Amino acid sequence: GGVWLNAQGNGEKLVWQQYGTEISTTNRLWWPILPGKWYSKNHCLLLLSYRSNWRSHPNKPYITYPCSISHRTLCEDPGNLQFNPKDVFVSPQEKVHLYCGIGGDYSYCIWEKDSNIIKIEDVNRGLYRGISRPENTSNNQCGIVLDQASIEDQGIWTCKVYRNGKIFMGNKKVTLTVNGILAPDCYSECGIKHDWVCGSDGNSYQNPCQLTAYACEHPKENITIKHDTRCENIKGECTNEPFQIKGSNETFVIFLDKKRNWPNARNKCEAEFMRTAHPSNEVAIKLRKHLLESCGDFPVWLDARSNGTNFVWQDTKTELNRKDELWLIGDPTSIFDQNWHYLDERINIHHCLNLAVLFDDWSMRPRRVYASSQCSVHFYTLCE
Repeated sequence: GGVWLNAQGNGEKLVWQQYGTEISTTNRLWWPILPGKWYSKNHCLLLLSYRSNWRSHPNKPYITYPCSISHRTLCEDPGNLQFNPKDVFVSPQEKVHLYCGIGGDYSYCIWEKDSNIIKIEDVNRGLYRGISRPENTSNNQCGIVLDQASIEDQGIWTCKVYRNGKIFMGNKKVTLTVNGILAPDCYSECGIKHDWVCGSDGNSYQNPCQLTAYACEHPKENITIKHDTRCENIKGECTNEPFQIKGSNETFVIFLDKKRNWPNARNKCEAEFMRTAHPSNEVAIKLRKHLLESCGDFPVWLDARSNGTNFVWQDTKTELNRKDELWLIGDPTSIFDQNWHYLDERINIHHCLNLAVLFDDWSMRPRRVYASSQCSVHFYTLCE
């Protein structure tokens, strides 16, 4: 159904909006809308409820609301985003202020950079390393501060503000340029020589040159050579400590199968999760935001029960699998950017994970999660 929003203008052009989105530039608006706040240039209507007789009278509106100046008392200002310079130039290691102010009420706001989402509420709680809250948040409620600029921070940062679950007044984009750091300087002709080294980040690199190039691109990680062999040659200290569930008396135990050299997950990480199957034999967990944000290095893994049949693992161009033996953290129907492999029937030995994208139930937006602990490092080396 719908309602008429009828504004009696005085020669002015009326623009109807909902949450900052322009709907119509006519005086009379017919729209199958839900209750909410609607605005014209000089008029405001708060539609608390309505009934529709749509099926009986498809060509007639059930009710007509005249929108007059008296309705303005029922609505607050629709608000606006306060813009600062769209191009920001800083030097390496310099502190960067990214401003995003809001005029009017709002529910929450986020920053996006290369598909990564940074929530202001979690910045205020100190959950992001290297990102802090500005000292003065006046007219800068959604601003953030990058403690030290690096080449990783270059690019387009987008501030998005939401109200009642909907995008609010568009968004704000800031292009950040870090002067004095040029990406080509980090690359060199490393070649394909196999002279494996283990980095301090827990990942194996084909040769020292590749580690140096990667470390140059990611200076905040301070990656150095840990030893001159692959990382998987060092046994991880994996245990069967329970995975603590915040706000629940239940625990989910991440097992370690020594026969198959099965990696344990991060030993203790308080987080919430949602079970989508029976934990004892069919586990598919869709992680919530607490797991992704508080435990960003939580590894992703798969499990399979081999019965002598070849399995087909999911790849970006192939089917998911032919059996129900595929286990993974996340929703199998939602994860789209991953690269699973298998070598032969010994699935439990030669499993591997290169990269997975998980979705949380807050915004259903992808977040990249990398396995980084010693207990999960061989997922990477088997995929190269």
